[in-house]
Amino acid sequence: MKKGSSTFSYNKSISKNFLPSPHNTKSRTDVSCKDTFFQRADQPAKNITALTAPSGMDVSPSKSDPGSVSLDESMSTSDSLRSLEFEYIDNYDDLAVNSIERKACSSLSLSDHEGKAGDNREREIRVAMETSDRVVGIDNGRDPQLCATIACDIYKNLRASEREKRPCRDYLERVQTDINASMRAILIDWLVEVLQMESAVLNYLKFEMTALTARCFLRRFVRAAQGTNEVPSMQLEYLASYVTELSLLEYSMLCYAPSLIAASATFLAKFILNPSKRPWTLTLMHYTLYKPSDMCDCVKAMHRPCFYNYNSSLPAIREKYSQHKYKFVAKKKCPSSIPQEFFCDLNN
Repeated sequence: MKKGSSTFSYNKSISKNFLPSPHNTKSRTDVSCKDTFFQRADQPAKNITALTAPSGMDVSPSKSDPGSVSLDESMSTSDSLRSLEFEYIDNYDDLAVNSIERKACSSLSLSDHEGKAGDNREREIRVAMETSDRVVGIDNGRDPQLCATIACDIYKNLRASEREKRPCRDYLERVQTDINASMRAILIDWLVEVLQMESAVLNYLKFEMTALTARCFLRRFVRAAQGTNEVPSMQLEYLASYVTELSLLEYSMLCYAPSLIAASATFLAKFILNPSKRPWTLTLMHYTLYKPSDMCDCVKAMHRPCFYNYNSSLPAIREKYSQHKYKFVAKKKCPSSIPQEFFCDLNN
């Protein structure tokens, strides 16, 4: 096997009679360089026929053709022709064969890896196409705020509501004619700024915007005052609310806790509805955690505006609870005093 950088061929004048018999064939190929001819670099290409010499063939250098150019002549007359580099490889050279096999296997492995990578990309593209062609469920039960079980119904209702409640496209021309589109945009920009300020305030206050009031305790205390009555007395509840709101007008009432004001309002409302009966009971003491003696000062402070409210210059609360929907509780006559024994603690 030969390797060279230039084109070469065997002389056509070699006779078949010089070929040895098959049993004299050797494993190594010996070819004389002088029996080959090469095309000059400055001459046009000619048809060159290559004749492969069989193994063991001995080619004599004296058999050259006068019309051909020998290797020695070509190297001496042409500077552009490079020297030949031949590499002889023995057919039984296992190391060379193994090296070629390893290179071939490496190329095959690389091709297999690229093929597998291409298959993986095609599979990913096919999966993506299949996913885009089917509905993916987004309602799951992981976040309860998403209301997964009724989410479809909620948004179906929203779609129906948007057709009925969306503003008209020409409402500025037909309804709200006192502003135009430019003024509307300025107003919206201002509202966004206000909301941002409000958000900052809420974060600073940690959303603790309300303080406890007597209203937080009043309804439960009134329920305890009614006991086992299945039908609650609205008159008792409205009267207790009326007494509680009157206490808002008195600056001095800020020294009492909201729960104490609610308990005292319940005590006073029961007393106004039935002055001859002890207003406080063991049930009330159990649920309010107040004894009659704990409420003495607060009840007396709330009794004064109830009794003198008719002469007050601030009639709004009295007029409110003088209406029919509040059972006219503001018109109830309040006794001038509360018996002291009603403030005595109850015996268990």
